[in-house]
Amino acid sequence: MLPTSAPLPAAGYPFLVLTFAGWIWTLLKSPR
Repeated sequence: MLPTSAPLPAAGYPFLVLTFAGWIWTLLKSPR
């Protein structure tokens, strides 16, 4: 992998993890 292509995925991965974690947290928090 080229160093020039690293910044994009590196900056998007944490955002994706936070979004996915927030989605799971909302599902677990919401009453059924």
